[in-house]
Parts: sequence; structure tokens; C-alpha cells
Amino acid sequence: MRKAFPAHAGVGGEVTPGPIHGRAVGRTGHRGSRTPAAPRRPPARPSAIRARQRAGELDESIDPAALILITLGAGNALAVYPQLARSLFGTDASSPDLVERYAHEVARLFGRLTTAPEGTGEQDG
Repeated sequence: MRKAFPAHAGVGGEVTPGPIHGRAVGRTGHRGSRTPAAPRRPPARPSAIRARQRAGELDESIDPAALILITLGAGNALAVYPQLARSLFGTDASSPDLVERYAHEVARLFGRLTTAPEGTGEQDG
């Protein structure tokens, strides 16, 4: 008998294909469904980022598609690389203190991508 693995929860409660030996998991989450799952929509669209760039809210020199992938990677790094996080930070990747510290640093880093309104000096840091 084949071992089935759980489906992966997607954005907004959707279920995305899980590693169930070549069979997709439908949106309803029925394991072994032969109906292919609907393609997942990216959590952010490049067009939305381009609109914010045109509005002067984000640095225009940044590739929107790359930014989406980078932010997803950064947001998931503690879960995806727990051993690396432990070796870098010296504590368990699920530690509430580390999660808070890491979230603060990611927010600071991505905050530098925004453009401060003229005359505020907010980004001059």
C-alpha cells in the first residue's frame, strides 16, 4: 500500500497539490482525487508591485517578480532551513524570541525598499 502525505494548505484555505505519488489534491482536499488542483494564484502579483512603483511607494529598480520570490523565501526561511537558522542564531528556529527577532529584521530590510515621502527623511536612517 502506498503511503499518502498530507496536502499543503494554500492562501485563503485553498489546498494545493501535495506529494501523493503523482496524484493531485483537488481544491476540496480529497486525497487521491484524480481531478487536478486549480493552479495557485501567487500571493502578490507583479502588476500590483509595478503599480506601487509607479506611485512612488517602492523602488522602481527592483524586479517585481524577483521581489515576490525573495519575500516568500525570506518569510519561510526559519521553517525551511531550521538547522541553518540554529547554526546562525544559536537557538531553535521555532523559538518565539528568534521568530520575533527575525521578523523585525526582515521588516527592516524590506522597509528599505520603500521610498519615503519627500522632506520626511524617514529613509535616511
